[in-house]
Amino acid sequence: MKIIRVLNNSAVISENQDHEEIIALGKGIAYGKKVGDEFDKQKIYKIFTPLSDNQRKLLLETIHETDPIFFQIAQKIFDRLKFE
Repeated sequence: MKIIRVLNNSAVISENQDHEEIIALGKGIAYGKKVGDEFDKQKIYKIFTPLSDNQRKLLLETIHETDPIFFQIAQKIFDRLKFE
């Protein structure tokens, strides 16, 4: 896989087999690398891919249909766990 953009030593933007941009994370995945260089796929431990238009629409509809209290509860849970 080729690097499109280096985000830091452990994160790069690349393309998947469908030519969609992805963010690949892995310890030292981009160390000493630059745009256009190949990186070791074995170092990838997580990949983030963009949502399709249909997925994005469904997500927004779900968010709009969800009572805001649930987001507030989730935020309080996150805040408590973050500091413990």
